[in-house]
Amino acid sequence: MEGNFLITGAAQGFGKEFTHRVLKSGGRVLLSDKNPVGGEETNKAFQEEFGVDRCSFQEADVSSKADWEKLWSRAESFFGGKVDVLVNNAGVSPVLPFDTVMKVNFDGVVNGAQLFSEKQSIESGGAGGLVVNTASIAGILCGMDKNSISYQISKHGVVALTRSFGDPKVVRKTGIKHVAICPWFADTGILEGIDKTRLRKQVKFEFVTVEMVGEAFEQVVRDQKSGSLMMIMSGCRPTYYPDLSFATFVVTCLLSRISGLLGNQVTTVPNLAILASIILLLCAYIFHILLSAVGL
Repeated sequence: MEGNFLITGAAQGFGKEFTHRVLKSGGRVLLSDKNPVGGEETNKAFQEEFGVDRCSFQEADVSSKADWEKLWSRAESFFGGKVDVLVNNAGVSPVLPFDTVMKVNFDGVVNGAQLFSEKQSIESGGAGGLVVNTASIAGILCGMDKNSISYQISKHGVVALTRSFGDPKVVRKTGIKHVAICPWFADTGILEGIDKTRLRKQVKFEFVTVEMVGEAFEQVVRDQKSGSLMMIMSGCRPTYYPDLSFATFVVTCLLSRISGLLGNQVTTVPNLAILASIILLLCAYIFHILLSAVGL
């Protein structure tokens, strides 16, 4: 946490919490936000606490590639060299138009990841680094209503980006690790315009706190497990969410072949469930026979 951090969406909420933790740990931060007033106020408060040489602010719209270029130039100037960690945290509420949500929540992350790769990849003579993306539980689950699906789709995109850019085969070429944090609902500016009381009743679980997400942020920066997702859920400790996609794919292919041998033209999910149950029961029965054969 002692390196040079570029943090977007840093005026409030998670971004502000991340900035505070980096500064408290000895790092330096270039704060960025589309809100110049809030960004300057937050930056000023941190400068008074930690010193003017420890942090600075640059206004930027993450959906704009031109703004990203200006932001990067400012970061290199402020740090006097490279950026060690990029934190793609900027995001907007699903109450905004669909295109706006996608441009900020997904395109903004893509813009940051691509620029970081262009500037820092070892393939182009860079030193590598770390990218931390703020995703969401909405990025690993489905089921949000029509008014919120833009947010859900954008966060699924962030999860896929993190897994893909963070794959070991890619990291070996770029030297850049990618991780993501996936918080449950939290009482931040992202919920502006949403009935929070009604939302709490709908989701059943308690909101997570900004401090809980801040702890998870520190953990993923320390661990740097590229391609990983850190789940932050009420009632749970920060947990690395497993990637079972390949295992699910292999099992589904095997069950589909068995289903075809049994004469099914199309294999449905119920077919898969029945076949899996039968195979598990057969395995348990065979295991029981083997144990009995050896006297156990």
